[in-house]
Amino acid sequence: MNNINASDNGDDADNSQEWNDQNAENSFNFENEETNYCQNNESFRDQIHQWVVDNIGNLPMTSVTSLLGILRKAGHSEFPKLAHTLLGYKHAIKSKPMLSSKNGIGRYIYLGILNGLLNRLTAGAYRDNKIEVFVHIDGAALYNNTRGQVWPIVMTMYHKEYTCVPFSIALFYGNSKPKNVDEFLKDFVEEAIDLTVNGITVLEKHYQFKILGIIADGPARAFIKCIKGPTGYFACERCTVPGVTENKRRVYPENHWPKRTKESFTSRVDKQHQPRPHLTPIIQIPGLDPIHDFPQEVMHLFLNLVKNLMGKWIDAGSKYKLRNEQLTTFKTLMADLTKYIPKEFQRKEFDIEEYKHWKATQCSFLLLYAGPIVLQFVLPRDEYDHFLLVSVAYRLLCSSNMAVDCADEAERYLCKFVALMPTFYGLDSQVLHIHSNIHTADDVKYFQAPLSHYSAFWGENFIGRFKSLITGRAKPLQQIVNKISIQEQSRKPLILRKKSISDCILKRKREICRHEHRTLLRVHSVKYEDMTLTDCPPNNIVTLHDGRIIFINRIYVNEESAVDVQEVGDLIIKGFPDRGQLDSFTRPCPSAHVGITQVKSFKTSAEFFNVKDIKNKSVFMKINDRNYSVSLLHTV
Repeated sequence: MNNINASDNGDDADNSQEWNDQNAENSFNFENEETNYCQNNESFRDQIHQWVVDNIGNLPMTSVTSLLGILRKAGHSEFPKLAHTLLGYKHAIKSKPMLSSKNGIGRYIYLGILNGLLNRLTAGAYRDNKIEVFVHIDGAALYNNTRGQVWPIVMTMYHKEYTCVPFSIALFYGNSKPKNVDEFLKDFVEEAIDLTVNGITVLEKHYQFKILGIIADGPARAFIKCIKGPTGYFACERCTVPGVTENKRRVYPENHWPKRTKESFTSRVDKQHQPRPHLTPIIQIPGLDPIHDFPQEVMHLFLNLVKNLMGKWIDAGSKYKLRNEQLTTFKTLMADLTKYIPKEFQRKEFDIEEYKHWKATQCSFLLLYAGPIVLQFVLPRDEYDHFLLVSVAYRLLCSSNMAVDCADEAERYLCKFVALMPTFYGLDSQVLHIHSNIHTADDVKYFQAPLSHYSAFWGENFIGRFKSLITGRAKPLQQIVNKISIQEQSRKPLILRKKSISDCILKRKREICRHEHRTLLRVHSVKYEDMTLTDCPPNNIVTLHDGRIIFINRIYVNEESAVDVQEVGDLIIKGFPDRGQLDSFTRPCPSAHVGITQVKSFKTSAEFFNVKDIKNKSVFMKINDRNYSVSLLHTV
């Protein structure tokens, strides 16, 4: 078992970290760490250099060159004429040719694991003696109207107490994926073996090194593991179920076939699943399990699952299309959600007619938050109950507090959901990304952590930023390498210890409150345990540890600690408790079990609470004159 919460002898024994769809997009921005460009011990040139470095993804180099020209005319001769000179661009970056799968000539650059880790370890911020990492491998298009794509290998350090900026290990650019997986992975595998066996020594401190898992979508996993792709007859990565063809679609209608194991994989027992005569080089990394260390990546699983169901409900050619009045209700209710969506969610528009263009965050929001509420007014009762099986299961498996203990319960719901798919959506409905749902609970049992801890959100977001680093079509790989190398020079820390409290912003107009012999100052907003709290909707609904739901109308901080809040006891909230809660549904379990309740109303008299009384923040929705509270999963 690869327990990512396992203890060790380091300063921080609990090695886990929360990666989820709510915080992944901002998890490596460090926006609360404002850079001071006016430090007295830095020259004006250093300050401008740092400003350019921190904004490298948004600044065209021609604009920086123009700025340098203005500064030179103003008498600042210390500045060079060109932006490339200021930033130390390397015009000759060592790369090598590598064939793409379409026999095009691509280019490959290896940057290294150790180089990225050293930039994060030398600052002394990381105090554990074990380095555990996740690796993300996937392809991404760089241009809208060409086949050019980049295939990076990206890594991030994983720890409960720290937040780390991901970094690139290797990059391939060509007109398709690399042709030879052995050649593509060779440098990475060799260095990973060395670091796993020998560890890392930095500034006389020795660190153990371990790759916890490799995250990729289905086609990328098939490429890396040298197995059948997602449409093959023996494509399931977790069990030996054979596919059959129904209505020209490959489906996997049975749920109880033997599980694949590391031993059966390395022995190539199922040659129809592993058609290549030799194994993937990835298995040479000590301790890496080719089955379980490649988790069923939920970002793409949710994306495919929700779009599959939406297609059946909405598409004109679907046998299971909803009636016009149902579609109108669905469209109206989803469109009205925008005002209820809190800051943790980056996308707030839900046009169901555009579902094919939805991003993963929109799909997961429907599955985990909006769907259990909205769809009761849209779907027939039996179809709604069927949807609740998968929604409740994934709320359990994504919950930081319940995932491990409730994995068996969730697995039962998922197996039932998959088994009933033909009943509601036809014999051709159990395609691979539907069948795969029966195996996701295995990942929670193996890693002993919720699914959100090893999703692809962090990696996809990091790779997605590559587009902003290139200007023009000349040497895109060199452009990316130059700019990510410059970003690694930033004065902003690349790894930070997490704080319970951050970003405490006072109201512009000073407002004082006296409470229990203390002077309190009113706060505009504060981040507490990854929850952004304010005193106005939609970021002001929380659930306390005693189960009460609070409508916050004031947040205060102790005046004595307002400049730098460190203690949770210094933050006070004032709000209205609920008058009572009801279950929104009772099958497959009471909705309160997964943090979903119908709220009767709120009291009219406010009470004071300490911020440490807060268990989680909630999405609060008013639909058809009913109030619903749905807890954010990373705190449930």
